[in-house]
Amino acid sequence: FRTHTERAAMPPQKPSPKRSTPKAKGAAAALARATARRILKKPAKLTQKAKKDVRLMQSWVKNVKMELPEDWPEGAIPNARAFAPLPEGWYHAKKATNASSKGVGGNLHPCFVGPGGRLFWHKRDLYKHLGLPMEREDLSEVRRPMNILVQKEFPPDAILRRTETRAGCEYIDRRCDGL
Repeated sequence: FRTHTERAAMPPQKPSPKRSTPKAKGAAAALARATARRILKKPAKLTQKAKKDVRLMQSWVKNVKMELPEDWPEGAIPNARAFAPLPEGWYHAKKATNASSKGVGGNLHPCFVGPGGRLFWHKRDLYKHLGLPMEREDLSEVRRPMNILVQKEFPPDAILRRTETRAGCEYIDRRCDGL
């Protein structure tokens, strides 16, 4: 033991370097493991319905001879059936979800893909990114957009004309007469 006066006469000591506590080491290791899992995480296994939808959408893309940009994100499949208008250079697509706290993943979720392989899950986020207002238009004057596959058989400028042929059902005949 040193007396109070002896301690006062001694030169001040440098503080010792901080040592990691076991708790801090554990937290750092946990963070490293979580980061490694995120980097090495395999995509979720597709559900049966998602597999069927992927095959179907790939056949649509092949049928309409749609060419994808070089920077198309991996795992995103173009949705040729989607017909809602999007800003220039943006496409409708679907992508498989990953496992999360809400489920095991493997389902297809609609998304929007644009220049540079940029992907947005929600249309409002896409419009916010582009700085465009997302206003609802007056739909009374707007022609309904048509699916690309339907446009081949029925061009948008085609006109329906009522013929003398009757359906045999009064309800359907009245609807056709109203065209």
